[in-house]
Amino acid sequence: MKYILLLVHTLTISIYSFFFIDPVVVKTSFPESAKPGTEFTAKITINKNTLAGFAKFQLELPQGMSAKEGDSKGGSFTLSGQTAKIIWTSVPSSPEFDITMIIVVDASASGDKVITGKYSYIENNNKQQSEIAPATVKIEGGATAATTTTETTTTAATTTTQPDYVATSTATAAENATPVNVKRTISPGSIQGEYFVDLAIKKDVVKGFAKLEETIPTGFTAVVDKKDEANFSYNSSNQLVKFIWTSVPAREELTISYKLVPKKNAKETGTSVVGEFSYLENQQSKKYTIEKQDLTQTATTPTETVATTNTTTTTEPVNTNTVAATNTVEPVNTNTATTEPVKTETTTPVTTTEPVKTETTTPVTTTADNSQKNSNVHYSVQVGAFRNGVNVSELSSRYSLSGVNTEMQDGLTKCIIGKHGEYKEARDARETVKSKGVSDAFVTAYNSGRRITVQEALMITSQKWFR
Repeated sequence: MKYILLLVHTLTISIYSFFFIDPVVVKTSFPESAKPGTEFTAKITINKNTLAGFAKFQLELPQGMSAKEGDSKGGSFTLSGQTAKIIWTSVPSSPEFDITMIIVVDASASGDKVITGKYSYIENNNKQQSEIAPATVKIEGGATAATTTTETTTTAATTTTQPDYVATSTATAAENATPVNVKRTISPGSIQGEYFVDLAIKKDVVKGFAKLEETIPTGFTAVVDKKDEANFSYNSSNQLVKFIWTSVPAREELTISYKLVPKKNAKETGTSVVGEFSYLENQQSKKYTIEKQDLTQTATTPTETVATTNTTTTTEPVNTNTVAATNTVEPVNTNTATTEPVKTETTTPVTTTEPVKTETTTPVTTTADNSQKNSNVHYSVQVGAFRNGVNVSELSSRYSLSGVNTEMQDGLTKCIIGKHGEYKEARDARETVKSKGVSDAFVTAYNSGRRITVQEALMITSQKWFR
């Protein structure tokens, strides 16, 4: 009888854990207030239980804030626009771990700043994500207040999509039979001290994940010029420029470029650029090193690549699930906005409502009339994203949707419904769509027809966020 009772107790705990305990719990800690021109540490505690493999944490920062790497626990930190990410190809083994990011507050920042984010991971080859509760940090002249801790658990539906990074196995230069070739050309910009770096990538039949990285001189910052459907990022802490394709375009040659802009009052500049291009072939990682090139070697014969050995080791199976013509709804980053830097060669302050990287030392201002900006902002609901096109009539009929429009972004056909001036109206429309079976529907935002983050739209329109 004793052993029977023990067995029943154990089974009860197991069943309760299976049905009622969320696999992931994320706690965040931000200060309630901060001073302009200062930095503070954001602490994130991730309780992942026994989950392993690929994982990603990202913060969506408001205008007036940026981020630097803190303690990434072995992950890769990147900052692209207002999005700060830490990506692990294999998440730390401990059931619970802490990470930190250093949040930098601009000297001109003021008012309430809303920070959002999410934690994504792979479970049984399915991508799941947990959105953190938005945190508000008040920028004021007083002392920084005590921190506020929030907690969130997984809420998103299970999806089947390829993760941001695919683990690969080792390949040597001798095994690399694909005629991949990269040519780099450096030319002076129209403003003294600036340079354009152009790269032509002959990728032949390469498909799937690909990445090009360049290390630039310490006296420069990098601004994207052409990204050819890649995700661009520049990390000032290690002077690393990255172009990443989760699914490389089908055409044989890719063309990307970025601008080198001198840092103000830089003591050490350096003159050399080095890089490498890596990609997947038969689930193996292949790598080519682009020859070191000096900035003084401008308007000369482009630099070509030489093969090197990659020492990447296999860490987990590759997720090969893709979006087929059956119109399966593909999950999309709910906080992603098209924020490609605007290239300008003037010394006049730029007035805009979206993130802008200017090539001058004149401060960027956002003094446009609020009433005008508000009238141009609206919210919609995204119901799906498809790589191979979509039959709108079939989608509408299947989920009893009306007024479905499409837009092309990042190589995907995205289906959007509704146009709402109030976020709450769009939130209610999203819940209606979810009740019809589209579990991954989410709210999007636009300013003068250009997609922005919901967080930025809420700030422009002075509206509240509703769960």
